[in-house]
Amino acid sequence: MLLQQRGAAAAEAAHIHVPMPAMRGSALPLVRILLFAAAVTVGLVPTCNSFTASSTSTLPHRRSAARSICNRPCRPSAFPAAAAAASSSSFFDELSSRFQGDFDNYDQVLCDRRDNLLPREGGGHENIHCTLVPVAVQPILSHVRSDTRQARLAAFYFDGLPDRIFRFRLYSLWSRDEDDDGNTSRSGNGSATQNAEEAASAKTTATETATTMTPCGMTLYSLSAETEGMLRGLSGRPVEWGAALERYLSSISPTEPFRELSGCDVEWTPDPDPDRHAYAYGTSSRLHPDDAHHAVMVNGEATIPSMMNPGSLIRVVDELSLWSDDFWINDRGFDPDTGNFIYGNQKGVPYKMKRVASLVGVG
Repeated sequence: MLLQQRGAAAAEAAHIHVPMPAMRGSALPLVRILLFAAAVTVGLVPTCNSFTASSTSTLPHRRSAARSICNRPCRPSAFPAAAAAASSSSFFDELSSRFQGDFDNYDQVLCDRRDNLLPREGGGHENIHCTLVPVAVQPILSHVRSDTRQARLAAFYFDGLPDRIFRFRLYSLWSRDEDDDGNTSRSGNGSATQNAEEAASAKTTATETATTMTPCGMTLYSLSAETEGMLRGLSGRPVEWGAALERYLSSISPTEPFRELSGCDVEWTPDPDPDRHAYAYGTSSRLHPDDAHHAVMVNGEATIPSMMNPGSLIRVVDELSLWSDDFWINDRGFDPDTGNFIYGNQKGVPYKMKRVASLVGVG
């Protein structure tokens, strides 16, 4: 797959290969500036009216040139994201075409620090990078839902550093499909009548051509220590994850490479929930809630084993909103006994990540 990139990552698109792990200290910001400037010159970066230099030590170290975006939105990028170009009219295909590539909330962190907002109790956000990589369904099908139509490996890490992954997941995407008679069916419990009524109530007109869209389900899986360890060895080369996973499953034949996170299923719809997605209204002059795909946890919340603190439990609440080039995640974790905040933004402001890379031909 061809990887189209923006920002500092434009070095690879321009066939500039820099040994990033060796560049620590003062050399890294200078190289980042030069690569970023080169990307702007060739039109890979959507620009604002001005650039500002940032030297505050409370910001992630990986950039020293930043867009002035705190008081006004950037102009729409002339560089089209491949994720927005799905030819299919179905909601599933449109969602899957967006749900890939790399997203980062660095701009949000800049604004937080400008306003003296630090993470956690300070009301600000950590710098988080999300990588979503499509993987072939057939090699994993015996380990996930039988109705899986597409799958994604998802890694989340801090400060733009792939070796600081704090969460690795496999996502199984599935949908309610219409048969030749227009009836809607879905794998799982419930009668055909119940399923048809449920799907019918979720249908909506999404375009002027009256395209019918129905919700899409997503099941979450954690990775076994062995599977995750293998992929972490390729943390800086995510485009290789799919092939590496396929080789691993065929050669090692692990018994349980993935484990379903019970009760954590997510449902994507073309419509925002007026309460759960209230954060999407009135907070951006550039993004409109009706242009995004939105998701909530099917059960509202879930209590699962903590990955960061083995032996303890954590209560998880999450809402998602996905535009063509923006991905907002309102993920919070609480102590199930005390209700104390463990992670997430304590003001209820989602992590607002912008696309920095797109995989061509996905969806």
